[in-house]
Amino acid sequence: MIYRPPRCSHCSICDLCIEGFDHHCPWIGNCIGKRNYGYFFLLLIMANLLEVVIICICHVSKKTGGFEYEEVISIVMAAFGILALIFLLPLLGFHAYLFEIGMTTHEYVKDIWGLTIFNPFNKGSFLRNLKLKYQDIRTASQYNVREKILEYEEDVNANVVHRKVVVNQISHGLSHTFEDVSNAVVIKAQEVIAA
Repeated sequence: MIYRPPRCSHCSICDLCIEGFDHHCPWIGNCIGKRNYGYFFLLLIMANLLEVVIICICHVSKKTGGFEYEEVISIVMAAFGILALIFLLPLLGFHAYLFEIGMTTHEYVKDIWGLTIFNPFNKGSFLRNLKLKYQDIRTASQYNVREKILEYEEDVNANVVHRKVVVNQISHGLSHTFEDVSNAVVIKAQEVIAA
């Protein structure tokens, strides 16, 4: 039996299990989960602030006068800034709301807790939920990409080789590279499919 931690979910796009899974973000091409949700929320805040600054600069540069094409450029830039703000501000508001109720996007969309059922991850206030999310970004990764691969299990799917290998524990003298193991796993997978 395999233990699945709370809020852990499989991302079909990345083909990985993500701890504290929130959503797969197509704009940054990555899953948002336990260890990077705080950075994602900061990205939303900074993107909104950047759009406000762009709109203000365009408004100020339009009022100072100057050549006619500079005014046109500032109007076009302000229009793009307002358009981006129309899409980014509701996204920031939605994630702030999720902080308030202590849910992830995945839980909200799937209606796991609902709005009337007790949610064990809700700490009662926006600031306490925010503090909990920012404590999560300091946790260590359970997957060390810098370790040398020693051997692999027999029943490995070639698509998930990097999650099934056993890492080198210094006490062993073998040092296979990732390419050696992946080639061996692909050959093994082809033999299993052929059989």
